[in-house]
Amino acid sequence: MKKQKKNFDSLIEPINNYLESYHAEQRITNTEAHYSKTLDCVNALAQIFEECLSYGNFKDEWDYDKFYEFLYGPELIITSIKTNCGYKLGLNDKGLYLSMHLHYSENLRYIDDWICK
Repeated sequence: MKKQKKNFDSLIEPINNYLESYHAEQRITNTEAHYSKTLDCVNALAQIFEECLSYGNFKDEWDYDKFYEFLYGPELIITSIKTNCGYKLGLNDKGLYLSMHLHYSENLRYIDDWICK
């Protein structure tokens, strides 16, 4: 990723802006400003997801135009078109996370060993 020389600060800034406004009084008094910062944060999560996709050889298409504002921050809802599996990329009290349910656990045998380490 360092070879790409991507400006990751441009992705981190909207996330930090969201986190600063999340606990601030302005969240209650100015919901429009908070919503704008939420959308900026979600767009940053989408760009992080796109960056991760660029390093894989996925034979799939993805739907990630929905989000949910969870307790600690927004979750980008990602759906695989091919398998209809759902993933969530979001923020919590420990940082950035990616989660999924193992609906198709029989497919785990196709995962390369390096992923399971």
